[in-house]
Amino acid sequence: MENENVVIFDVYKTLINIKTDEENFKTYEFIADWLAYKGLRINPKDLFNLYKKITKEEYESNAEPYPDIDIGNVFKKIIYDIDKTKIDTRDEILIKEISSLFRILTTKSLNILPDSNFVLQSLHNKVRLAIVSNTQRLFTMGELFKYDLIKYFEYILFSSDVKVCKPNPKIFLKALDELKIKPHNAIYVGDNIFDDVWGAQKVGLKTVWINHGNLYNLPKINKMPTPDAEVKINDYSELPKIILSMI
Repeated sequence: MENENVVIFDVYKTLINIKTDEENFKTYEFIADWLAYKGLRINPKDLFNLYKKITKEEYESNAEPYPDIDIGNVFKKIIYDIDKTKIDTRDEILIKEISSLFRILTTKSLNILPDSNFVLQSLHNKVRLAIVSNTQRLFTMGELFKYDLIKYFEYILFSSDVKVCKPNPKIFLKALDELKIKPHNAIYVGDNIFDDVWGAQKVGLKTVWINHGNLYNLPKINKMPTPDAEVKINDYSELPKIILSMI
């Protein structure tokens, strides 16, 4: 498709809604049992503590503003801690399996926003579509496949890929570079006024704010960002018209 304009979407609360709980001890009991079938034995309490410890160390070792980690590295270190002989050519398969299992067990609710498919279908083949989102590739790709959203996007970048989260400019700049576009040719669509609107505007992107009726936990910034356009969640189906009017 010959089109220099790109619309870049956030994922959660923009296309998909999700609620997770990583504190439920039953998750670690189940995974400990599952690991035993793989020849990896660990007490559920030790697994819980090890997950927390390694996750904390991964974040603390990242000096970037708004850091992120790769959850695959966390699970790889857990497996290595249990049995150093298990890290071999099966690494990637085992890590993908445990990541998927962990995501399923920690997910309390998951659903697609009612008009997401309509919005993306309306924009598809009119503009280039991409994703830049604060999330884990090992978790979110499966959810994009689950709801058949993957087919709309030519480019996907997650914070786990670059070890930084929005509003860190690095994640936006990497996407612009790999999409081979200038900031003024991109529109960013997201629900978070700080991460999405403020972050994208700092690097020169136009923005559309998906207004859910709250500002979440807004950090202290000098001035409240003003999106180029806004759509209330109840009027989400108006998004294609709003976006196309901005190009």
